[in-house]
Amino acid sequence: MANQPTYNPNAFGRFPASSRRNRAVCDEFEPGSTLKVFLVAAALNENLVRPEQLINCENGAYRVGG
Repeated sequence: MANQPTYNPNAFGRFPASSRRNRAVCDEFEPGSTLKVFLVAAALNENLVRPEQLINCENGAYRVGG
């Protein structure tokens, strides 16, 4: 991970806290959407699924717990 400062580290007090935030660590992202492509590619590569095969996705919702 790397960040380029969007402020002058020698005068950090002149800049808002939002510009000093380590975005690589603090900003949340959802890796699930990003990794779906790799999961499907691996499943196709291992012949676990076929390109024309339909996969039941619980109609877009999955109940967990009560």
